[in-house]
Amino acid sequence: MKFGKHIQAQTIPEWAVHYMSYKGLKKIINELSTPLAPGAGRSEAAKERLQAVKAAFFFQVDRELEKVNAFYVQKEADFKVRLKSLIEKQRAVDARGPRNHTATVRALREAFLNSRHDLDKLQNFVEINGTGFRKILKKWDKRSKSSTKELYLARQVEVQPCFNQEVIAELSDTVTRCLSDLEHALDEGAERIPPAALPRDVAAELQREGSGGSSEGLLLDHGVARSVQIDRAEAELFQALAAGTAEALVARFAAERTEVQQASVTRVLWRACAELRDAAKQRLLLASGLADMRSVDDINDRTLAHEAAMHGALDVLRAAVAGGCSADAPDYYSRRPVHYAAINNYGECLDFLLRQGCSARALDDDGNDAFAYAVGGGHVACARRLLDHDAAVVRSAPGRAPPLALACERGHDELVRMLLAAGAELEPNTQGLHPLHVAARGGFAAILRALLAHGAPADVPDKDLGWTPVFYAASEGNAECIRVLLDAGCSAAAVDENGRGPAYFAASEGHLACVDMLLAAATARAAGAAADPDASASASATTAANAAAPPADLDGIPSLSLPPPLIPFRVYGHNFLGKRTRIHIRMLADSRTGASPVTFVDARDMVSLRLVAVARPDAGMVPHTVMLPMDTSSTTFGFQTDCLDRFRLEFQLFPSFGLQPIGKAVALPSLFAGSSGGLARLPLLDRYLKLVAEISFEFLVIRPFEGAQLQIGGKVETYWKSTNPQAAAAPTATAAAAVPGLGSSPARPLLSSSGISSVSFASPTSVADSAMGGSGYGSVPVVISSSLAAEHVCVQVQVCRDGVPVVSPRMYIDIGSPSGVELRIHSLTHAEFRSVMCCGSGPTAAAAAPSAQSGTAADWHQYLRDGGFSLEEVLELLPPRFGIGIHVLDNSLAWSGTNSKIGSARHDMNNYIDAILKTVYQDSLKGVSSGGQARREGPQRNTVFCSYSPTVCVSLNWKQPNYAVFLLTSGREPAEAGPAGPEEAPSFGPPSRHLSVKEAVRFACTNNMLGVMCRSSLLARVPALIDAIKSSGLVAISFGPENRDPALCAALKEHGVDAIMCDGVIAYEMPESLDYAI
Repeated sequence: MKFGKHIQAQTIPEWAVHYMSYKGLKKIINELSTPLAPGAGRSEAAKERLQAVKAAFFFQVDRELEKVNAFYVQKEADFKVRLKSLIEKQRAVDARGPRNHTATVRALREAFLNSRHDLDKLQNFVEINGTGFRKILKKWDKRSKSSTKELYLARQVEVQPCFNQEVIAELSDTVTRCLSDLEHALDEGAERIPPAALPRDVAAELQREGSGGSSEGLLLDHGVARSVQIDRAEAELFQALAAGTAEALVARFAAERTEVQQASVTRVLWRACAELRDAAKQRLLLASGLADMRSVDDINDRTLAHEAAMHGALDVLRAAVAGGCSADAPDYYSRRPVHYAAINNYGECLDFLLRQGCSARALDDDGNDAFAYAVGGGHVACARRLLDHDAAVVRSAPGRAPPLALACERGHDELVRMLLAAGAELEPNTQGLHPLHVAARGGFAAILRALLAHGAPADVPDKDLGWTPVFYAASEGNAECIRVLLDAGCSAAAVDENGRGPAYFAASEGHLACVDMLLAAATARAAGAAADPDASASASATTAANAAAPPADLDGIPSLSLPPPLIPFRVYGHNFLGKRTRIHIRMLADSRTGASPVTFVDARDMVSLRLVAVARPDAGMVPHTVMLPMDTSSTTFGFQTDCLDRFRLEFQLFPSFGLQPIGKAVALPSLFAGSSGGLARLPLLDRYLKLVAEISFEFLVIRPFEGAQLQIGGKVETYWKSTNPQAAAAPTATAAAAVPGLGSSPARPLLSSSGISSVSFASPTSVADSAMGGSGYGSVPVVISSSLAAEHVCVQVQVCRDGVPVVSPRMYIDIGSPSGVELRIHSLTHAEFRSVMCCGSGPTAAAAAPSAQSGTAADWHQYLRDGGFSLEEVLELLPPRFGIGIHVLDNSLAWSGTNSKIGSARHDMNNYIDAILKTVYQDSLKGVSSGGQARREGPQRNTVFCSYSPTVCVSLNWKQPNYAVFLLTSGREPAEAGPAGPEEAPSFGPPSRHLSVKEAVRFACTNNMLGVMCRSSLLARVPALIDAIKSSGLVAISFGPENRDPALCAALKEHGVDAIMCDGVIAYEMPESLDYAI
């Protein structure tokens, strides 16, 4: 999303006029692009115009900066006043004893929670505007060919109070401490609330005013002296009321009618609304006539009408209004009783308030009216009452999401139909998404049908990427929504601004049923278009015009920095552990179900928070921060340590802006030292050891492999790859057009030079996401050549119980038992494996082996895969002119839970991988003498590893630097029948086998792998995936039985695939030699 649209989407509507005018500043910059009249004085005119525009631009920037800063200073002052007031009240409650004022403590807690929310809004305002100033100054420098950004930021922007992060962090810490203290008082019934550490200026003001003053005006007292008698009377009455024995006590209070009794009845009536919720008990208190109906909560400025509407106490609400309480008074947050009735779905209270003349269109501080709350909560009855009272509520407030878009987003189909019948307009939301986009993304097919029947255009594009609704349905895998849209005439052949269609996004996310549906619809549409020459010519002309149009946004202005050299760079090996141990941490989230790696005891605490993972002892390791709620399905990070027995991992939960922890959890060394991985759940405790939340994560412990070598002139040759940032990963348009049936492919690189930063500043994950999503992060180094040039014979390897790696494509061996008993290979010793495989006669006789000189790679693959060989024997038998691809099967995947599979022993993952690596390294060193001289002729054998298991791949990659590792993925394509092999997914496949292409690319980039292997059937259907993989800096290899078709292989090569695996043999298509800069 371009920043101009991003700032519009993130703008808080009620603060909209106080944001910087990013669009207005861009208009001033665009004046530099106005053509000048030809003539002799053109150069002088250009200079004069530049100076004039420069003066106008920086004058306006100064005014925008003043506007933003003035608003911030005002809001900061307001917040400090509010914080000071709340702290005064907290101290006064502490003076009287918090256990006697639980209602006041709850009100204070709610006020502090809302203050934290307001502080987050203010910080978001600061961040958005700060980014806006940096962006607009960068655009100015590009357009004017100057370099004023850094100087202006340092001297004008960063010195402003609004960009002083320490103030907001200090305020946030104070709020966090106060909340922790109040929750402790509520849970434990504490006698005292510990004093909070205050910001310096707030503490000084409180010191000047002393501890008295306004602290005497606490909740519901209204001038009544604070005495122990009131507290005792309130406690006595509430206990009797809860026990059902309050009639006599209330009668005595009504007869005596002292001020103490009136105050206690009033306070108990407030508590009865929230805590007892018993209409009979509430009527008993009302009948006494002692309650003050005009009482006000001086913490949140709420009246008894607010409290009654919030908890559905209709009798109390009627009595309060009859007793002089305003039915439409706003509280501190500008919410009226009608808001709370709609929020909590109390229809009868809402009816009563509307009859009293309350406004249904009054807005609170968040810019929402009662109807918006009813629609957002799915409260159909309340929404109907509000709509009947005032039909104009279907129209959205300026800058707010329309009610129809909100109902579509939440999936309330009944509300959608009601709004459409009431005349709601099909308006986009604040992000520029049409109701159709929102419903398609959420998977609400019934809502799509209702919108389309109402006349919504099926092919309406959004305002950012030009996506039609079918794009959103495809990217989320909502097949039913796709079917509804296609039936309504939505085009499956539409492309976005990067030239990608909906089938591409469905394929990258692994929604293969959606891919088939979209490709079938696009083919049918193309056939219909071919029958209409006029329509075909018109479409071609439109496509050509769009391709020729220049970029309209300034993001397309190229950088002033010099381009990288055209000579490709050769990169040897990859980073590895050496002598250290790596701990991988993975946290999962599900945006659809709301599942989070952090589960809170109180859901109200789940606002914008920051989870920081810190390794101890520190040893210079950088902490990792995860923002909650997570915006991705998972996040992975890792730490390395020299001593696993002393390693511990600390998790600290903070507010988004602040240094005061909300909770802390510690994973002890015992969790990691005795395991290769697993799932852990830890409690997050606050400073009072109260449970705040529970954190869950997966971990993987990768121990170093002792035999790894990486040195100049070393005994083991290291693979290399050559990269060129200028290389175009995409095929030509003619190549794409020449292969019918393979789908469309963009004719330009997916990552253009118009990205927002160079690849050196982007994380591997962000590069992968941008390549798969098309946003662009600058020029990504594309692999154009590597040392993997020879044909590679692929074998599947697993490890026996005694640690000997063997070659077998099956996890189980059928011993011919009448009962169908099968043995797990990893539960056998090597000798037992050979005995079962070869009936005691040993491996296949050498005479049956293909010729070392004339035998093809396919012959050797067929000979080795079922011969019962160990990996060591395979490496001895296979001629060195062939490389070897070792497909490592994960032994942890063999468990099936059926009694017919005998043997349940499982290897430790580190020992499992080490056994395979030890065998490979020993074979490599056989050809080298002790002095480092080669014993064999020619170079060492090329060796690569691959696996469907991400755990296996990441372990192989981190343990050694010499051999390339590929991640296999079927893109969630179902397995096909046939013998198991690298090109045919076995039926025992794990969930990791079903990674989508996008997930596989992200994982490979994050873990510095050489590339990914994808099913050829998927790449043939959506060739643009090849370009996306290569644009992420990875090698793309195609595998699958479809590769036996020469025409398909030729088409894949033209689309840029780097290697093709067929019949167990990988044939690389990259050039073997180039001129390199090392």
